[in-house]
Amino acid sequence: MLPIVSTPMEDKEACACHFRALIESGGDAMLAESPDGLVTCWNAGAERMFGYPAADMIGRSIDMLFPLECREEAWLSRERARHGVDRYETCCLGQDGGRMDIQCVVSPILGEQGRVEGFSRMLRDITESRFAKSRIRKLDQLYAALSRCHDAVMRCADEAELFDAVCSAIVAQGEVRFVRVDLLEREGEIRQVARAGSEEENLEALALPIRRNGHPVGSLTFCMAGAFDEEVQDLFERIAEVVNFALDNFARKAAHDRAAEALRESEERFRILADQSLVGIYTLEAGTISYLNAHAAEMFGYKPEELLGRSPEVVVAEEDREMVRNNILLRQSGRERMIRYEFRGRRKDGSTNVVSAHTNLVEIQGRLIPTGVIQDVTERLHSEEVIREYVARIERTILGTVDAISGLVELRDPYTAGHEHRVGHVAAAIAAEMGFDEKFRMGLQVAGAVHDVGKIAIPTEILTMPRRLTALEFELVKDHAEQGFEILSRIDSPWPIAEVARQHHERMDGSGYPRGLAGGEILLEARIIAVADVVESMTSSRPYRAGLGIEKALAELEMNTGRYYDAQVVHACLHLFREKGYVIPS
Repeated sequence: MLPIVSTPMEDKEACACHFRALIESGGDAMLAESPDGLVTCWNAGAERMFGYPAADMIGRSIDMLFPLECREEAWLSRERARHGVDRYETCCLGQDGGRMDIQCVVSPILGEQGRVEGFSRMLRDITESRFAKSRIRKLDQLYAALSRCHDAVMRCADEAELFDAVCSAIVAQGEVRFVRVDLLEREGEIRQVARAGSEEENLEALALPIRRNGHPVGSLTFCMAGAFDEEVQDLFERIAEVVNFALDNFARKAAHDRAAEALRESEERFRILADQSLVGIYTLEAGTISYLNAHAAEMFGYKPEELLGRSPEVVVAEEDREMVRNNILLRQSGRERMIRYEFRGRRKDGSTNVVSAHTNLVEIQGRLIPTGVIQDVTERLHSEEVIREYVARIERTILGTVDAISGLVELRDPYTAGHEHRVGHVAAAIAAEMGFDEKFRMGLQVAGAVHDVGKIAIPTEILTMPRRLTALEFELVKDHAEQGFEILSRIDSPWPIAEVARQHHERMDGSGYPRGLAGGEILLEARIIAVADVVESMTSSRPYRAGLGIEKALAELEMNTGRYYDAQVVHACLHLFREKGYVIPS
């Protein structure tokens, strides 16, 4: 608003009418006042804003429009306006006593000699605007608190650290004045375990339950000035869900640690039993002795450390070495997992004995490890019955330990055990249907067998979640593609297994992850694995659902051909299952 200057006119009354018309035409509240603050003009906008008709305001002080604490500022605004237009924000009172946030612009009304004859004042109600800005600021702070709570979940090692971090993160953003965590004790008492901020009077409080494995264990209480509307309450509920997710993770980790400790104790018991055993026990890895107990070493006149890392042929008489070598190769081929045979042993001093070997081929973490029991049977007739009973007991102990180890390995994701190998078989079959050679198919089988290896970096509790994943959990799982690439890129392979692991969740329309590749940017091998992965995953059971069946899997491929999945690959897959009756290997 520019200063209003009275210009010489023959008809000054016409000038005044012109000024009044200008004020009346404005949509905002506009008034004119004398140098000492008496209202001389009052427009319809002012009447709408304050509720006073012009007849009640003309000649009265504008002080009545302002609360006591704002009247001095109104007077100062006139003083400032003598030197030019003055803008400021203040508070006004309506006729009903209601307070309004106001943006005020004061301009001088100048006479012919440049003397200030009065002031014009334009007032705009900014109450709603201020409220909207305040609400946006509040929501921004609460979203920042939610983000910091997510960080705390990833960083904290136990519940006590988590509760302290969450309380501090929420209060640090400034909107919430006080937060506390209370836990329910077994005796029914409630114990405060964490808090942040300061309890003040006249604060609104919201208490939300926190749960561990679905069971209420306490509450998370938020205190802030002002009411908790639906959107604010939703944010606090999301913070509580983050805490619940972390508590579930801690519970699963504790269960995992207990299982690992049980396995360690089981292994220790086995080692003690094996070391005190009256028969020899050994394992082979990479063609060398990786473990043997004291009795096995003594059988050939050695100490255990003298034979570790050496070929087993060092304790085999020369005439039986080929037979022993062939039996080892037969085990490693998988054609025979369990072999019993006898061979002539060669002691450290050159003497010989007759040894009975009972060997098993067991798979531990994807490796086939020959594990066996040996016994000096030179005096077999005297001890055969004793040996047979003892060997049976040792076999049960070994197999029990192997089962415990295998159980720990599959504990990360027991519901998808065998998934990768099946995907590799399906992918190779699709490639055969498309006419690719054996080398290409072999590469697909290998790539399929390791395409989800990156899940080793994903927390076990997320992989085995018995429900659909939340957005946060799914973001963590999506990282397995990049993690798989990082692991496999260190392997010198004739096939692009690292890139396949990285790209098998990319989609033809660019909607996949992790890099949003599209069409020809995606390796053909990855496109084939993607289709095989969908078929195998949908037909297999998961913690949160049963298998959906092959027809639903094929319908998914048909519906999204060209959009998510390569059309040629889908065509070959459909023909393979529907026309040739292909069945996914168990």
